Amino acid sequence: AGIFTKDINNFVVYTSGYVTQADNLPDYDGFQLEKALNGGNASLLGAEIAFQRQILPGLGLYANVTAIDSKIDNLDPKLQDFEIYLNEEIRNNKAAGIEALIYHKGEIVWHEAYGYTSLQDNLPLEKNSIYYIQSMTKPIMSVAIMQLIEKGKLRLDDNASKYYPPLKKLEVIEDINTGIYGPTVDVKYPITIRQLLTHTAGLSHGLEENIFDQQLFKLMYNDLFDPAEYDILEERVEKLMQVPLIGQPGEQWYYSAAPDILALILQKITGQSINEYLRENIFDPLLMLSLIHI
Repeated sequence: AGIFTKDINNFVVYTSGYVTQADNLPDYDGFQLEKALNGGNASLLGAEIAFQRQILPGLGLYANVTAIDSKIDNLDPKLQDFEIYLNEEIRNNKAAGIEALIYHKGEIVWHEAYGYTSLQDNLPLEKNSIYYIQSMTKPIMSVAIMQLIEKGKLRLDDNASKYYPPLKKLEVIEDINTGIYGPTVDVKYPITIRQLLTHTAGLSHGLEENIFDQQLFKLMYNDLFDPAEYDILEERVEKLMQVPLIGQPGEQWYYSAAPDILALILQKITGQSINEYLRENIFDPLLMLSLIHI
C-alpha cells in the first residue's frame, strides 16, 4: 500500500491504502505490467498496485484504486469518470478498498472511501482508516537520518560500514543476468550514507523483472511480498547482505531496501528503538498520532 500525491495547478490528490485479495494476485514470475484504461498503466510491485490516469486537466493521479457502489449522481463529469473507473476496478477484483481526497485552494473538495477493509469479513472501508503504507516509510526514515546529520551525529559522506559493518563484505555482481549466485568483483569504493539515502549504493529491492531481482525477491519475501516472516528488521537485512550489489556504489540509481540499513544505523547512533525515535522526533511533533513503525 502507499500514499501517492501529485500537486499540479493547485490541485492535490491524496490516495492511500488498499487491501489486496491474495487469491487474485498473479504468481511472481517477473510481475507483468498491466495496462489500465486509456493509455494509463499499472505496475505490480510485490502486492502493490499503482495506477496512473488523467482525471482532471493538468492533474496526474496516482492511486491505489477500487470502489464499491457508485456515488456519481451529483458529481462533476470528470469525477463521474473517476467513479466509473473505480467501480470497474472493484468489479475486476483489482483491490478491495481505497480512500481518496482532493484538496483544492485550502479546502477539501472531495473525500470518499470505497470498498472494504477486509474482504473476508466484508467490513466496509471508512474515511480516515489506518493503512499499511509500506514504502512510504522510506521518506520518513530519510527525515530521521537527516535530523541526525543536522545534529552532527552523522555525515552524508560517512562510510556506512562504520555503523553497519556487514556492508564491508559485499561484492558486486558481474552480470545481473547470472542471478544472485553469479560471478562477482570487488567493490571499488565504500558505501556512504548519502548513497543509502539516494538509492545509489548498488543495493536492490528485488522488484524488477531480471533474474537477479527475481531470485532476491524469493530469498527475502514470500509470493505476497509479506515481510511478516521476520520477527526483527535485523533478520531481513541479514538476508539482503547475502546477495551481491547490482553495481558499484555511486555509479547507478536502483530502487532498493537501503532504508532498512539506515534504520539499523539510526538505532545504533541514538540508542533508541526505531519506534521510539520516530515517535519522539517525527510523529508526535507532527501530531501523526496513529502512525507506528512495524
